[in-house]
Amino acid sequence: WHEADSPTKGPRLKNVLGEDWQGAQVTAKTVVLHVYDLTAYEGANEALAFSIDEVTLGGLFHAGVEVFGNEWSYGTHGVSCDPPRTAPGHTYRCSVPLGDTQLPATEVATVLFELCQSWRGADYDLISRNCCSFAATLCSRLGTSSEFP
Repeated sequence: WHEADSPTKGPRLKNVLGEDWQGAQVTAKTVVLHVYDLTAYEGANEALAFSIDEVTLGGLFHAGVEVFGNEWSYGTHGVSCDPPRTAPGHTYRCSVPLGDTQLPATEVATVLFELCQSWRGADYDLISRNCCSFAATLCSRLGTSSEFP
């Protein structure tokens, strides 16, 4: 992801449902982190979450990573793939473009196959092995240029 003539460095929250994406050059190789409210905790997130310089801190969130048109996430059922911004049981909040992967689609498929084997649903832990840690691992394996938020 690149924004023409942008003085801002690093990832920036963007709402794909609004005009935030004007001027962005997004391709199939662009890696995008999608952030969701957990539906059962939406009221708590409104009370707990606060923003500083476009970064939201606090609250309970779900994360998924989009690359090559599919969104990948992890939960108690293991790794799953859904259409972007449609994670079941969650309410879409925002997206963070993290840069382009340099891997071709076939290598991304290999990475995802390996992660599906090692990120089993039975190993899910709310604190240490969750959707956010999976998203960070996937982004690292994809070699995104931006630091994981």
